[in-house]
Amino acid sequence: MANYNHQDILNIIYTQKNARDLFIINRDQFYTDFKIENPKLIHFLNEIENDQLLFFANGLTAKRKHAVHSLLPITAHLLEQEFTEHFNNFSQKYVPKGVHKHHDDAIEFCLFLIKEKKHIFSKLQLNLIEFEKDCVSNFITPFKFKFKLLKVNPVNFLMKLKPGAIPSKNIITLVLWMNGNYKIIISF
Repeated sequence: MANYNHQDILNIIYTQKNARDLFIINRDQFYTDFKIENPKLIHFLNEIENDQLLFFANGLTAKRKHAVHSLLPITAHLLEQEFTEHFNNFSQKYVPKGVHKHHDDAIEFCLFLIKEKKHIFSKLQLNLIEFEKDCVSNFITPFKFKFKLLKVNPVNFLMKLKPGAIPSKNIITLVLWMNGNYKIIISF
């Protein structure tokens, strides 16, 4: 017998598409697969209407996507219209944890892009995504001291490039993080 509480099983249903689809199509099979035998929990879950479930699950994914989009402006700019597609793909595989769920989501989304989608990006674009990941990581656990060499200036990228533009010029930039803040030391 699985030891799920109401919150655990709702989390699974709302965040995992395969579990949600099974729950909607065949609840008895869902209960069997997840070893749910508690009659009170089964009664509670049987009261959930499919339309309500889908509305909430889609709203939760949209909220996650919006939060990550706002934390990763460079990555959002690089992906443009494909941001939603890649985030939806990512969100089916990962459920954020801890106090800083949106930040955790953003960091893991960057790692997902760097590892699983690196073939769609240039090295400069991957460099920018890595920089953004470091910025979000720094928010959760401030770097006391860290150097990073980038092949593009992220500030110039955000301020000077028009929508849809891809950085093409190699600009070596040295970034220094000290006590949670970063500074562009030199860019040439």
